[in-house]
Amino acid sequence: YLGVHGGQSISKTELTNTPGTFSLNGLGSSGYVGGVHGGVDLRLPNSAVFAGLFAGYDWNNDEFSITAGSAKLTANVGNSWYVGGRAGVLVGPAKLYALTAFREASWSSSIKNLSLADPKGFDLGIGAELPIAKNVSIGVEGIRTQYQKSEFMFGATPAATGIHAETDVLSVMARLNFQFGNF
Repeated sequence: YLGVHGGQSISKTELTNTPGTFSLNGLGSSGYVGGVHGGVDLRLPNSAVFAGLFAGYDWNNDEFSITAGSAKLTANVGNSWYVGGRAGVLVGPAKLYALTAFREASWSSSIKNLSLADPKGFDLGIGAELPIAKNVSIGVEGIRTQYQKSEFMFGATPAATGIHAETDVLSVMARLNFQFGNF
């Protein structure tokens, strides 16, 4: 199958420093997410159980900001790619499934040359899919992404302050799939 998806995402970011002298928790943001995806599902013989692999790319605009006096930091959880697997059951014509994936995102900030080093994380999610026409289905997915702690970088070197960010993202998306084959 190949498809497109779109929806809403909500994120929470925690900032800490290496000596552990401060922590800003709950820097919240929300935004829209849209993307493209593709995958393959295989049904177990004589069973309602299926499993599959998938990959995709998301365009995201979750942004948070911190203001301290006249200084303001704005950071954006940006676009990401992912690869993963899903398993589920057929309930009549519908597919119900759970998924997991590895994800890597891009980040940007309002401070020149400031970025987060290789923000990577893992997805856990659930979804449902229902055929609406021959080889076309619609669905909904809820995905939680937990990014690993990443260090802020100035250019290609770690920031002198040793500030780290850890982000959780919750996305709820509608999906439209174009399927090839009989399953």
